Amino acid sequence: ATALEWLQASRPAARGDWEAVLDVLGVAPLEALDHDPHALRALRDDVIATVREALGGRMDIVRVADRWTRDELPLRLRAVENCLTRLALEGGQGGRQGAEMRPGTHLSGADPDINIATALRLIDDVRELQRQMAATGLNKPLAVERHLWRLSGARATA
Repeated sequence: ATALEWLQASRPAARGDWEAVLDVLGVAPLEALDHDPHALRALRDDVIATVREALGGRMDIVRVADRWTRDELPLRLRAVENCLTRLALEGGQGGRQGAEMRPGTHLSGADPDINIATALRLIDDVRELQRQMAATGLNKPLAVERHLWRLSGARATA
């Protein structure tokens, strides 16, 4: 909340977009000032829609992987990680923090039904992909496709 207030005071013209920027970057207000808030909002919305499509089994994986590797892949991977983390933390509670214990192993609610362990594995996969992208000459489209296939299959293993 403090970072959001500071960003809004620093650049009030982007008032409605700062929350989306922090969804992509995490709590990194100084880094946020270096980015176009409107562009990051669009990126965040695209990533959320793609994650929902993947978990719903309605995604053209090859097309998405190709598009992502040509446009802001590192930011997209950060947004995917943050989206999956939020999904796991909220427990499908529609934006409310899910601090109470639930009897089942699945996240339920308006977001796609996904096994908690699967969500955590997907977060680890994204982090590993980020490390590989930074350290090696990896075939990026193929690596992103692999991750998107795992994401798409997450609901089936739920």
